[in-house]
Amino acid sequence: MIATVNTGVSMTKENSKVLNELALDHFKDRYFVYISNRINSYSVDPNVYSIYSKNIKGYAVVSNNEIAIASANFESNFTEIPFEVFSTIEKAVSWTDKILNV
Repeated sequence: MIATVNTGVSMTKENSKVLNELALDHFKDRYFVYISNRINSYSVDPNVYSIYSKNIKGYAVVSNNEIAIASANFESNFTEIPFEVFSTIEKAVSWTDKILNV
């Protein structure tokens, strides 16, 4: 699942619940990795990681922005699910393939 959030959005637990519902509707009982394509500037409440779907196997953040990368590294402390930061979507997807084949 690749998501690109609009500039200025505040990702909260409420927003994440909506994304989780969409993911569950689409993936049903299949496992997936959430890839955040952070090309826009927005804020993330790290508590969103406490309400993840039982089917999610990892989080990937894609960005070349130093502030977004620092934020993602901070956010990684709020989940025990594999969490990585990448410079390209292709690298994130490759990692996703490894996570899902474990």
